[in-house]
Amino acid sequence: MSVIRRALLTALVVGYAVVGLIGALAYVEDYYLHRGFATPVRLARAPAGRLLTVHFYSPALHRRADYLVFLPGGYSPARRYPVMYLLHGMPGRPMSFTLIGNIETRLEDLISLGRVPPMILVFPDGRIGGSQFSDSEWANTRAGDFESYVLDVVHDVDRRFATLDRRRDRVLAGLSAGAYGAINIALHHLSVFASVQVWSGYFTETRSGVFAHAAARQLAYNSPIDYVRRLRSQLAAHPLRAFLYVGREDPYSSQLRPMVRALRAAGADVGWAIYPGGHDWQIWNQHLDQMLVLAGRDMR
Repeated sequence: MSVIRRALLTALVVGYAVVGLIGALAYVEDYYLHRGFATPVRLARAPAGRLLTVHFYSPALHRRADYLVFLPGGYSPARRYPVMYLLHGMPGRPMSFTLIGNIETRLEDLISLGRVPPMILVFPDGRIGGSQFSDSEWANTRAGDFESYVLDVVHDVDRRFATLDRRRDRVLAGLSAGAYGAINIALHHLSVFASVQVWSGYFTETRSGVFAHAAARQLAYNSPIDYVRRLRSQLAAHPLRAFLYVGREDPYSSQLRPMVRALRAAGADVGWAIYPGGHDWQIWNQHLDQMLVLAGRDMR
């Protein structure tokens, strides 16, 4: 075999290997994004919305920050829209809801079918330094005031977009660490949020991560199951609707019922469920349409 033919054969072998590797990586990425679920397809009757990245100055973080916002198809400044805020898990990023959950396509379809009202979706960014492997706990700590940053996002959204800026027209939701963040922030700011959804959350803080050196008072403030017991009078003035769910095999499942009891004892209107599944996107994907419909009912 000549040197030239040998070189051509080697190039072909390398080329096939590269193509095979690219195909394998594409398959792995597709599975990572969709976890074996069929990707939702936007119905022909559903007008396409717009996903935007918004940069703004956050007084809480003392720097320029950002968030994602999805404007539904047909969005017009001439009308006003309710808003659903969604907090990602840790590790995670705001795009998880769109890349893995395809939440914008689901919303478009549900709006076109009349199952939910047109609404704006907002995805704050709770990462420390932009790292998806960080864990801010969506709390005010030495790592940054991320609880207050969420309120900065709310104020910027109301200033920038055509929103219904009343508490009854806002739903705060989250998954995993974002679920903890959602209930923690909602309880601290009852005048801002009238509804909260907790997807696979936990309700007690410990001295770890950003709370490694926290005082007992700070841990109590950031443990919703303890903090809610102080809120009977506030909940009477600002009623809260809450829906909590968890997977039966989730390590946090044992915390759900005690939190439900604590919320009800304080006067909140609480729904809850334990579904088959664990702590991953399989269960969150399965119930994403349901949570959008529930948010729409709360907004109505």
